[in-house]
Amino acid sequence: MTKNAAAHGIYPCELAKALEPQSGEKWRPSNGTEGEMFIASQCDGCKRWNGGDCKILLKTMFFDVEDEDYPPEWCYGDDGQPKCAAFREKSPKQKAVYRCKQTKDMFGGEL
Repeated sequence: MTKNAAAHGIYPCELAKALEPQSGEKWRPSNGTEGEMFIASQCDGCKRWNGGDCKILLKTMFFDVEDEDYPPEWCYGDDGQPKCAAFREKSPKQKAVYRCKQTKDMFGGEL
């Protein structure tokens, strides 16, 4: 996990510390709010997600955590925080996934 991803843990430090023994085990959000926090901390900063190449989130919704097809990438990290092992930090200059080529550029950016 990169420095940026590690800085965005979703659990309070005390809870994460208690979960350290579960390091490497599959993780699943307990509710929608926890899922949204995870997506904001992991998926939104990942170049796989923003590039449209990631199907991990979709699989977590189709399969139960006990199912062998549930993605092992969503797991507890060494620090007890949930993480995505497939996380790849996007570069700060990574371009948007889509830009309409029919719309005139008003700010001097490149297509």
